[in-house]
Amino acid sequence: MDVHKRFCDDTLVDWFGNVVESRRMPRDGVYSFLSSRNVSLVVVESSSYV
Repeated sequence: MDVHKRFCDDTLVDWFGNVVESRRMPRDGVYSFLSSRNVSLVVVESSSYV
């Protein structure tokens, strides 16, 4: 997950590293997107916000 000020870039991968789905969405849509796909692990890109 790459979090920006107004949106997130999310990529779902399976346990083998294959991309299942990739999309950009508003930040307030992330929870419903992940919960509807039964996601059990989330990785967020490390960065700083200035």
